[in-house]
Amino acid sequence: MNTQRHAFSILIALFIFFASFGARAFTCSSVFQRPGGAAVELEMSVTNEVLNILTTIDGKVGGLFPNNNLPEFYLKWSQANHPGKDPKMIEWDLLNDPTKLALLRDISAKKKSSFFDDRKVPNVKVKPIIHVKFEQETVFLGQKYNAGEYDIDISNFFGRVEYRGPESAKDFSGVELHLRSSEIEAGNLIESAWNFQVGIGAGKTHLHEHIVAPIPLEALEKAPVQTSLVLAEYFRRANLLAEIVTIGNLGSISANEQYSASQKVRVTYFDSITPSFLSGIFHYFFRGFGEHEQIGSDYKMGWVGFRGADVYDQANMYGLEYRALSANDNLDLHKKILSSIQTGMKSQRYGFSPEEISNWMTSRGVRLDNIAKIEETLEGTWYKHSYRELFKRTPGYLRAVLGGPIRRFFKYASLRLNSNGNQAVKMLLYDWSSDPLFHGDSQAKEKLMQEQQKALQKYFNQGEMLSLVVREFIWESGVLDRIAKGFNLEKNDFDVLIPKR
Repeated sequence: MNTQRHAFSILIALFIFFASFGARAFTCSSVFQRPGGAAVELEMSVTNEVLNILTTIDGKVGGLFPNNNLPEFYLKWSQANHPGKDPKMIEWDLLNDPTKLALLRDISAKKKSSFFDDRKVPNVKVKPIIHVKFEQETVFLGQKYNAGEYDIDISNFFGRVEYRGPESAKDFSGVELHLRSSEIEAGNLIESAWNFQVGIGAGKTHLHEHIVAPIPLEALEKAPVQTSLVLAEYFRRANLLAEIVTIGNLGSISANEQYSASQKVRVTYFDSITPSFLSGIFHYFFRGFGEHEQIGSDYKMGWVGFRGADVYDQANMYGLEYRALSANDNLDLHKKILSSIQTGMKSQRYGFSPEEISNWMTSRGVRLDNIAKIEETLEGTWYKHSYRELFKRTPGYLRAVLGGPIRRFFKYASLRLNSNGNQAVKMLLYDWSSDPLFHGDSQAKEKLMQEQQKALQKYFNQGEMLSLVVREFIWESGVLDRIAKGFNLEKNDFDVLIPKR
């Protein structure tokens, strides 16, 4: 098996070598000229400003209808407005916005595949050159612009156009655009995405960003268990980091579920990861580097999702999809976080060593050849278990605060009834003293345990607001400090979060 893996590693290395030099020549659809990079997903409502930056694959109306089945209402419109001209050959930009929208709704309504099977808007692309207006000095795609109006070539940065969701796939009410680069840092690419939205006259929206890097084949070949552990733990810490930003802004972590009338199901658009993600990602890397495994969006749902090699158009890549990018959040903090995550992935320096995570696993009584036990232990490192499970696992230093069986039951019932979907409260019950973040530091553990006891007392005995209690615990316990340092950030970088402490 090792021989097969070694041969596979050589083939992949050769592929990446040639791809990095030949990408421009043989794949005009790929914007990653070097292995890895970042891609931003921009979810936007279809307004006149958005219509203005879209066109058909050939810039003409006929490009939208390759089967020449033009709708009757358009044929009447073209005859009235451009008599004597072939309706298929009329330039897309000569149409008014209502006619453009009607045609796009027509192809969307007639699309046979569902949103969940195929999200791409057929035969539509972002214009290669767009007109923008910057009200102030602006950095966009690596260039600095003074205030003013510009026509900018973006043909090397924007990819496919997709529907925003299952409802917009029916009425063309929303799209998802894809801004990609292997040259621009992940943090700066987010800034460009928001500047793009402002520049075309649209409002800033919530964004997702894929940060992509090569699977560390050599490290996995030498130490498959330890390296797979590191990658799973890095993913966990990235999620904790992203959730801390949300806690700082809102004091809560809540799922976003909506009913889809067209699909007749409840669709989860946003939620925290589950414990099984951590064992699943370990398994993905450990079982043959993931080259044969199709995981699709299995581990997508989270503040930070995980994507495997099957998702990307370059071989041997994995990605972290940072999904918690609110337009109202602090841009400078997001830039630091995203670029730091990218640096760690590209350099294979994750803020902790394989030896550290292996020693922690060993301290838990888990042998590194017991894969099933490793995966079970990894699942235990995520705070979001059921309340029943968390109370069952309550560490000894919290039992005095929670009290005996009867008091514990009432506290359990109180959290279930009064948390209002705030999953962050589960951080107050999780056993942080046994977490990898605090392994080997007895002084830090002591401080942590004191702050966790204090937080539970504030909520249960003093009736303080739950969101404020959770936020104060994260800040004062050392949890924030230790996660931040692993990403080359400092605690004071998070002082920009609102509301102020």
